[in-house]
Amino acid sequence: MSFMSTQSIAVLTATLSLVACTEPDGGRDPEPDPPVLQLIEERLGPKPQTFTVDGATGGAIRGNSTTLEIPAGAIVLPGARSPATGPIEIALREYESVGDMVRGGLPTIDDDGRLLMSSGSFDLSATDARGQAVDVLKLKDVLVRAWEPEPNPLMEAWVAGARADTWALPNPNVPALFVDHAYWLKMINVPPQQRQVAGSGSVVQRARINVDTYMSSRGVRGLVAPDLMTLAVQLDEELATNAGVFFLPEGGTVAAKLTTYDPALPGFVSGTNAMPTGVTGTLIVVALVDGTYYLQHDESFVIPPGVADAAGSKLATIHASPVEVSEADFMAYLASL
Repeated sequence: MSFMSTQSIAVLTATLSLVACTEPDGGRDPEPDPPVLQLIEERLGPKPQTFTVDGATGGAIRGNSTTLEIPAGAIVLPGARSPATGPIEIALREYESVGDMVRGGLPTIDDDGRLLMSSGSFDLSATDARGQAVDVLKLKDVLVRAWEPEPNPLMEAWVAGARADTWALPNPNVPALFVDHAYWLKMINVPPQQRQVAGSGSVVQRARINVDTYMSSRGVRGLVAPDLMTLAVQLDEELATNAGVFFLPEGGTVAAKLTTYDPALPGFVSGTNAMPTGVTGTLIVVALVDGTYYLQHDESFVIPPGVADAAGSKLATIHASPVEVSEADFMAYLASL
């Protein structure tokens, strides 16, 4: 029988202690990656401007590309719907480009994933003097600076959709009238939407508005009533669970997002028959795994025709291969959109 000396035990103990101390966080499991799209929004999304209005009488808000009036009685306490009083702080966040839509987590798609052409968007949240969230249920005389010089008679107001990143038409519809290089909404009822604040554990009641029309109504560079298909983007399994896929058509004010995660692919799927075949644009794939950033951007991607199924829907599946990039390069590319 052999025995280990006291000196040998001491050396072994010291060695094990050294190994343990060299493990990340003293041997604890590393922190999980934050959702990559939430991280992008937190780091790069539009920052809010703050204004103060009277809770009872409302007041005017003047942003960089948006002006609006909050009418008297439109600010209420949540739940009870009793009028709010006293000073109300309004946080206005403006989305002034397609890039802002991507970075800010508000792509231009409806609840079914169909593509919308935008001419500007904003959201606002409100708190009273105690820091309690209150609702803004109505806006009037909203002016949103037009993104394109020529007016589009089909533009109208859209409000928060069923998801945190989709849009829906209000009832009744509110046309957007072109007035002096801006779209004017005379009066609109705004359903508030709960939204998790990126980078924090807090939830706010947010009212959001987008001036939009369906892409196929006006087209991209003259495209009218395009053939439509469903696009599926497959990713390597280790990347798929913390990723995002966007498509930005060339020459259009559109930021499409593939919203449905399909673990069987694994990857993301567009809305059914939501993607216009033959349209060229930029396909962007982002992912974050174990603290490593992955990015793919194909500026000459063409929406494929797809293959029709028994029901007549067309589907195409492509494989995306984002590559490892530095955090600085990852953020710089998204900031450049």
